[in-house]
Amino acid sequence: MAKEGKNQLKIGPWIAKQGYQREAEQLLHSLMNQRVGEEMWVGVPEANINCIEILLKNKFTSLPSSLRMCYGDCSTVEEVNSVYGVGGPDKG
Repeated sequence: MAKEGKNQLKIGPWIAKQGYQREAEQLLHSLMNQRVGEEMWVGVPEANINCIEILLKNKFTSLPSSLRMCYGDCSTVEEVNSVYGVGGPDKG
């Protein structure tokens, strides 16, 4: 669920089935308990309000957002409510 970054632990991919917000938070707590005192970073799809609530409740702070773009027919958008943290901007 996380990997070592240059200066912080990068959380992701962090996935929980829709409706399992409590379990998603338990996964985060498990990671935080294993890596006490370390800086952590997570890329969150802005539309996943549940994830934002969890992170704010656990003292994470917001950074400037990144912009997702597409070329061509963008009428079909991915389901992000199960995605709490992306593995990386190049992977999703």
